[in-house]
Amino acid sequence: MRSPDTETSLAETADDSVPEPITPPGSAIFNTKQLMEKLDLEVTPDFVTELARDHRIPAFKAGARWRFRSEDIGRIRQEIRKYLERQGG
Repeated sequence: MRSPDTETSLAETADDSVPEPITPPGSAIFNTKQLMEKLDLEVTPDFVTELARDHRIPAFKAGARWRFRSEDIGRIRQEIRKYLERQGG
């Protein structure tokens, strides 16, 4: 049984936002600009955002912005290269 204090604090923090996925300890989270620096590929931030929106690369939204986990950088790079090869780019 919850105490009234617990119920009040839960209600005060409840909102319609989606919680961020749990990130493993020692993992870093990058925004699109930071990811672009890590990828070192000739693609635009808009292109990366489009791939994230289409679920072609691992990403999650924090508010209105896309975020990327450090442990996914290799997979993201690989997925972008495969996509570009299929598109002839």
